[in-house]
Amino acid sequence: YAGFSTNAALKLPYMASMFAFNELNSWLLGARHVECGADSSAQLVSAALVGAEVSLLLSPLEMVRIQGQNCGKGGLIAASRAILAAAPLHAFGKLAIFTRGMTATTHREIKYCCVS
Repeated sequence: YAGFSTNAALKLPYMASMFAFNELNSWLLGARHVECGADSSAQLVSAALVGAEVSLLLSPLEMVRIQGQNCGKGGLIAASRAILAAAPLHAFGKLAIFTRGMTATTHREIKYCCVS
């Protein structure tokens, strides 16, 4: 299966960071001890923050996964090298190439985290 290593490297840190960010945000916002099912704006804000925070990790990993699976660039290392080779040569080129799609990922994750 093309992209298995990339997919495994994507899902494990993604889910772990979602739980960690939710705990951190809930603790910082004082939403940890709100009863289950209670309407809390702090819980909603925490969930939205989780979506934004996890996007910082998820967007570059999804770029690597997509290049590996859909564009035939190979596994984790080969896909990462292919992305870096395509990056523009200016100072922020290497960073910019991995943040491609960040806005769309952030929107999707905020909605996903708030609804879940």
